[in-house]
Amino acid sequence: MSREVLMPNLGAAADEATLIQWFVAEGDEVAVGQPFFEVESDKSTLEVEATEAGRITRLLAQTGDTVAIGSPIALLDVPGDTSASASAVGALASPGQVSPPPGHPRHHLRVGTLRVNGVTEG
Repeated sequence: MSREVLMPNLGAAADEATLIQWFVAEGDEVAVGQPFFEVESDKSTLEVEATEAGRITRLLAQTGDTVAIGSPIALLDVPGDTSASASAVGALASPGQVSPPPGHPRHHLRVGTLRVNGVTEG
Protein backbone atom coordinates (compact mmCIF):
# COMPACT_ATOMS: atom_id res chain seq x y z
CA MET A 1 0.00 0.00 0.00
CA SER A 2 1.26 3.50 -0.76
CA ARG A 3 1.78 5.82 2.16
CA GLU A 4 2.52 9.52 2.15
CA VAL A 5 5.88 10.79 3.35
CA LEU A 6 5.28 14.19 4.96
CA MET A 7 7.46 17.29 5.22
CA PRO A 8 8.98 17.04 8.71
CA ASN A 9 8.35 19.40 11.58
CA LEU A 10 11.71 21.08 12.10
CA GLY A 11 10.99 21.90 15.71
CA ALA A 12 11.30 25.65 15.21
CA ALA A 13 8.49 28.10 14.72
CA ALA A 14 8.69 27.41 10.98
CA ASP A 15 5.53 26.46 9.13
CA GLU A 16 7.37 25.50 5.93
CA ALA A 17 10.72 24.11 4.84
CA THR A 18 12.71 23.79 1.62
CA LEU A 19 13.58 20.40 0.17
CA ILE A 20 17.34 20.65 -0.40
CA GLN A 21 18.10 17.19 -1.77
CA TRP A 22 16.57 13.77 -2.35
CA PHE A 23 18.88 10.84 -1.62
CA VAL A 24 16.45 8.51 -3.46
CA ALA A 25 14.67 8.43 -6.81
CA GLU A 26 11.32 7.06 -7.93
CA GLY A 27 11.49 3.28 -8.04
CA ASP A 28 14.29 3.05 -5.45
CA GLU A 29 14.02 0.67 -2.53
CA VAL A 30 14.73 2.30 0.83
CA ALA A 31 15.88 0.53 3.96
CA VAL A 32 15.54 1.55 7.57
CA GLY A 33 18.37 3.97 8.42
CA GLN A 34 19.06 4.94 4.81
CA PRO A 35 19.39 8.68 4.13
CA PHE A 36 16.09 9.72 2.56
CA PHE A 37 16.13 13.51 2.02
CA GLU A 38 17.51 16.78 3.33
CA VAL A 39 15.40 19.80 4.30
CA GLU A 40 16.18 23.33 5.41
CA SER A 41 14.36 26.03 7.35
CA ASP A 42 15.60 29.51 8.13
CA LYS A 43 17.34 28.09 11.24
CA SER A 44 18.55 24.57 10.43
CA THR A 45 19.30 21.94 7.82
CA LEU A 46 18.25 18.36 8.59
CA GLU A 47 19.03 15.03 6.98
CA VAL A 48 16.14 12.61 7.42
CA GLU A 49 16.71 8.86 7.37
CA ALA A 50 14.01 6.27 6.68
CA THR A 51 12.60 4.25 9.55
CA GLU A 52 10.25 2.40 7.23
CA ALA A 53 11.41 0.11 4.42
CA GLY A 54 9.68 0.25 1.04
CA ARG A 55 9.83 1.41 -2.56
CA ILE A 56 9.53 5.06 -3.61
CA THR A 57 6.59 5.17 -5.99
CA ARG A 58 6.44 8.92 -6.51
CA LEU A 59 8.32 12.06 -5.49
CA LEU A 60 5.69 14.78 -5.01
CA ALA A 61 8.11 17.61 -4.18
CA GLN A 62 11.14 18.64 -6.20
CA THR A 63 14.52 19.87 -5.03
CA GLY A 64 14.21 23.56 -4.22
CA ASP A 65 10.47 23.41 -3.46
CA THR A 66 9.27 25.15 -0.31
CA VAL A 67 6.62 22.95 1.28
CA ALA A 68 4.29 23.42 4.25
CA ILE A 69 5.13 21.29 7.30
CA GLY A 70 3.00 18.13 7.25
CA SER A 71 2.36 18.24 3.50
CA PRO A 72 3.02 15.10 1.40
CA ILE A 73 6.38 15.10 -0.38
CA ALA A 74 6.59 11.47 -1.58
CA LEU A 75 4.71 8.18 -1.77
CA LEU A 76 6.23 5.02 -0.31
CA ASP A 77 4.98 1.51 -1.12
CA VAL A 78 5.38 -0.54 2.05
CA PRO A 79 5.58 -4.30 1.42
CA GLY A 80 3.07 -6.44 3.28
CA ASP A 81 1.00 -3.46 4.42
CA THR A 82 -2.59 -4.23 3.54
CA SER A 83 -4.22 -1.96 6.11
CA ALA A 84 -6.63 0.45 4.45
CA SER A 85 -6.21 2.83 7.38
CA ALA A 86 -2.42 3.04 7.11
CA SER A 87 -2.44 6.04 4.80
CA ALA A 88 0.57 8.11 5.81
CA VAL A 89 4.20 7.73 6.69
CA GLY A 90 4.95 11.02 8.40
CA ALA A 91 8.40 12.48 8.35
CA LEU A 92 8.30 13.74 11.91
CA ALA A 93 11.60 15.42 12.35
CA SER A 94 11.47 16.90 15.82
CA PRO A 95 12.32 14.68 18.79
CA GLY A 96 9.27 14.16 20.96
CA GLN A 97 6.82 14.65 18.10
CA VAL A 98 3.89 12.28 18.59
CA SER A 99 1.26 10.75 16.36
CA PRO A 100 -2.06 12.51 15.93
CA PRO A 101 -4.73 11.77 18.52
CA PRO A 102 -6.78 8.58 18.12
CA GLY A 103 -9.40 8.97 15.45
CA HIS A 104 -7.28 11.31 13.30
CA PRO A 105 -7.80 10.36 9.62
CA ARG A 106 -4.08 9.72 9.10
CA HIS A 107 -1.73 7.48 11.00
CA HIS A 108 1.74 9.03 10.96
CA LEU A 109 4.84 6.95 11.42
CA ARG A 110 8.21 8.48 12.23
CA VAL A 111 10.61 8.57 9.28
CA GLY A 112 13.94 9.71 10.47
CA THR A 113 16.99 9.95 12.52
CA LEU A 114 18.18 13.51 12.31
CA ARG A 115 21.64 14.93 12.06
CA VAL A 116 21.80 18.58 13.06
CA ASN A 117 25.23 20.20 12.93
CA GLY A 118 26.90 16.82 13.37
CA VAL A 119 24.69 15.71 16.29
CA THR A 120 22.48 12.67 15.72
CA GLU A 121 19.06 12.43 17.35
CA GLY A 122 16.50 9.74 16.88
